[in-house]
Amino acid sequence: MKRILFLVFTLLFSFSCSDPITTTSARVEITFPKEGDLVKNANLRVKGRASNTDSVLVNGEVADVVGDIWEISLRFSQGNQSVKATSGSASDEVHFLIDSVGPELVVNEPVRGAYFTKGSDPESVMVKGKVEEGNIDIFTINEQIIELQADGSFEYAFLLKEGLNEINVAAIDKAGNKTEDIRAVMYGTWIDPSADIDPGMNLFVRQALMKKTEVIFKEVATPELVKTFVSTSFPDTFVLNTISFDPLDVSIDLKKDAIATDFLITNLKIDGVFTIAGSDITTIIEIDSIRSKQDIVPLVTADGGFELSFKNSVLELEPEDVRFNIGGLSSEDADSLRSFAVDIVKAAFGDFLAEAVFNELIDPDILIRKTELLGRELIFQLKLQEISIFSDGILARTAFILPSEGAEEVRDVPGALNRQSGLAGGGEPAGDILFTTSRNAFDRIAHGIWNSGLFHLTLEKNQFAGLTLPFDLTASGLALALDSRISNIAGPDAPVILRLRPQLPPVVELDKNTNKIQVKMGEFLVDFIVLDGTKEIVVATMAAFFDLGINVNVNGFLIELAFDTSLRADLIREPEIDLDDQKTEKLFEDLIALIPKIFENNLNLRGKADIFWITLQNPDILIHGEDQDYVSFGMEVEPNLDALPGAP
Repeated sequence: MKRILFLVFTLLFSFSCSDPITTTSARVEITFPKEGDLVKNANLRVKGRASNTDSVLVNGEVADVVGDIWEISLRFSQGNQSVKATSGSASDEVHFLIDSVGPELVVNEPVRGAYFTKGSDPESVMVKGKVEEGNIDIFTINEQIIELQADGSFEYAFLLKEGLNEINVAAIDKAGNKTEDIRAVMYGTWIDPSADIDPGMNLFVRQALMKKTEVIFKEVATPELVKTFVSTSFPDTFVLNTISFDPLDVSIDLKKDAIATDFLITNLKIDGVFTIAGSDITTIIEIDSIRSKQDIVPLVTADGGFELSFKNSVLELEPEDVRFNIGGLSSEDADSLRSFAVDIVKAAFGDFLAEAVFNELIDPDILIRKTELLGRELIFQLKLQEISIFSDGILARTAFILPSEGAEEVRDVPGALNRQSGLAGGGEPAGDILFTTSRNAFDRIAHGIWNSGLFHLTLEKNQFAGLTLPFDLTASGLALALDSRISNIAGPDAPVILRLRPQLPPVVELDKNTNKIQVKMGEFLVDFIVLDGTKEIVVATMAAFFDLGINVNVNGFLIELAFDTSLRADLIREPEIDLDDQKTEKLFEDLIALIPKIFENNLNLRGKADIFWITLQNPDILIHGEDQDYVSFGMEVEPNLDALPGAP
């Protein structure tokens, strides 16, 4: 017992004589930003480490410590800044620089929408301007690094190529902020936009299509159609009641300079009435077999249309194959009327089988095409120059005719771009019909569409039907998407419109690698306008630069265009409010990306007279030529028998 008491007193004495228990103090460290950092974002996520504490104060804001780590979002102003983190007596402080604004870039030359003429103007354009910031890291023109002068100015000779030249001037500061200015310059030779596009397009119809045409002829040459035709050809003394025959045997072949047709008709029966001396005489003509041969020659008219000439007509009819019953008389008793009966047969199956059927199937108005966009239209015409017939196909050479007058809202330019094409060649796509045209013809057509005002649109909410917008086209919607101060410009329900003002016509490039037609559109100005009653308030103007890749589809005889889009945006004017450039340009890009969809839904090629009795399908495309400036489309043709005259 004494031993136990002694141990207890010894332990108590030891504790009472030892040092008091110490408490470990907190430690605080800022890990981001670091001392002297150059930071791009004004909204900053400050990060750090801390121990022996549950929270720290960061510039007066509480940040919880989890696993010795803390972080907090703070907003800073531009310029020199500091952040201080404390916990008890422990603290850490760093000093840094906020630079979230891109360099101030001014491009004085070239002006927007500039034109230069090959041969009279220099082959290069001077790009001049100034960067109003000394903290520049990289300055480029079309990704080529350029040295700035000591005062920030620059002057650079940019070598021009024929067509549309896009000049991208970019300044990047050491914080990584980037400012861009994009300009477009047209360079080349010019031609009167009202002049015919010559050469325009070559159309080649292969011999294989002739066999498919035979099917159509068999379906078109019905007894009903024959009756309609011959009824207008007979004298008033004969009335045709009925006509019947077996399905035709048709052969269509090509020979030099003509289309040779051969029709065999069997079991023909014609029932009608002669009126002679006031008496009606019932007439029945039966023919076992009759053959009609004829050469058809398509001719180009003086106005660029076409007409058909019929030559070398032959009617093979054996006397023993013909039987008559005229007014109850036998064939032997009706010899005097035989010649007249033969004339009836010739009228029905001589000229008819070529002329009437071709007229039924071919309408000269197929040379007129129409482009539609949001209720506006451009009509242009193929003007035939020459038609040649060979044993392997028919070749038609055409020019294009476009409207001579432009729309009022389109700016005047020196003329349409005229890039001469090199030598053709390089293969052919597959198909029964082959269309071949050149980059120069596309340039001229694109200029004609632009000159007509089709791209000069004012888009409101109802014109975006079927397309999803990133915001409502009202002042409040625009304020939510861009800047709350926009709501002070007009009432929240004030409508917003987009006005498109393209300054330069499109230019077409052919891409052999992708087999696509690339339409390049530069200086496509877009205004965001708030309507305050009748007053238009421009909130912002952007210069947009499109690359539209065109895919060609066919639907029946309608040629449909689908687009894939690449675009760049450059905010060039903000007269009411100093907007966030990057945020505004991103919104513009989202909206402008919808515009090709509008084109796609509306910009199709229709004929003034469409050929519904055939279906185009399986388009094939080939870009070729010495300078890769020709494009050929091949399409298969199949008869659309349901659309033929008289089809149920």
